[in-house]
This record gives sequence, C-alpha cells and structure tokens, in this order.
Amino acid sequence: MKTHANHAQTFRSVPATSEPLSVTKIQALLDQEWARFKENTSASEKESTLALRTMPLGVPSSFQHWDPYPISIVSAQGAWMTDVDGRRLLDLSMGFGAMLAGHLNPVVVAEIEASLKEGMLFVTPSPISRDAGERICKRFAIDQVRFANSGTEATMYATR
Repeated sequence: MKTHANHAQTFRSVPATSEPLSVTKIQALLDQEWARFKENTSASEKESTLALRTMPLGVPSSFQHWDPYPISIVSAQGAWMTDVDGRRLLDLSMGFGAMLAGHLNPVVVAEIEASLKEGMLFVTPSPISRDAGERICKRFAIDQVRFANSGTEATMYATR
C-alpha cells in the first residue's frame, strides 16, 4: 500500500491518504485551551479591561490586540518576560529585533546610563549622531546613512 506521494508542484512528500478532521474534536480542544488561557491570565484580563478606558482595544498599538485579550507584561530580563500574573515567559519577538541583545542587557544599560548624563535628544546635529553614522557606514560598507523617525519616513526617503 502506498503511504506517501509527491506533491505535483512542490515535490514534497505528502500522505497519500488522510482521514477528515473531526470538527467536534477540534472545537473541544480549542475550548479546553481557551479555558486554560483564561485560568492562567486573569490579571492580564483585568489589565486589559482597565486599559480599554484610555486606549482603543486596550492597547497602545492595534497589532498588540488579540481576542479575548492580550497578555500584559510588567518586566523583562534577558530573553524572559514576566506577565502581570507572575508567569515567566520566553520572549520570542524580542521587540522585533530591537531587543536582540536581551532585555536589560548590562552593557546596553551602562551605555544608556552614561548617555543620560550628557543628554539624549538634541534635535540638532551632534558628535553622537555623526559617530553613529560612521559606525553604521563602516559596518555595512555603505557611503552614507539617513536616520528616520519611523518606517514610513524611511520608506518615503527610499522612494525619492
């Protein structure tokens, strides 16, 4: 009996036959997992309810919302976050790359503390911005770099 076949377009090995999934079983599993989620995240639910008073969907940015409510984080160290329910969770997004050195990385914290003593935002050219530009150009072997305030602004510069 043939148990596997190759998909005509991807050539991947796929089962030759399969049984239909039980919609009832899938729904029962989903119900069980949602109950478990709600049982373990009651403080996040309360935090979300409070946040709804001042923010649409109860979140600072729409992509952070999901039903029935998002998990609310109170602290993070390294690759781990702690939610308002006291659970320690692995941070798989790491700030979409901004936190790849880890939350509260001691080297990064020391540099930020040193910078705070000089000032953080001048809104004018400075040796700090020139140094950052030189480092980026050297690291990526480019001639010049333009800093932007947002992805929208960066895209606007790139299309001009």
